[in-house]
Amino acid sequence: MTSFLLQSDIEEIVANLPISSLTQFGGKHVLLTGGRGFLGRYFTAVFKSLNESLLRQAPVKLTIMDNLISAGP
Repeated sequence: MTSFLLQSDIEEIVANLPISSLTQFGGKHVLLTGGRGFLGRYFTAVFKSLNESLLRQAPVKLTIMDNLISAGP
């Protein structure tokens, strides 16, 4: 999956998100539809990065769905 994403993009997105808003995601369950699409892959990578850094104590539980009709590899 990461071969389609630029790690520098993910790092920049995470660095520019307001921390006060991000902590509200802690311990929540998020449903991401279209997870294999262009934006879905970035959202997945951003949540993964947040879970590994800012939200370690209460990570986001991410459920990813996609119908895979037009998804890439």
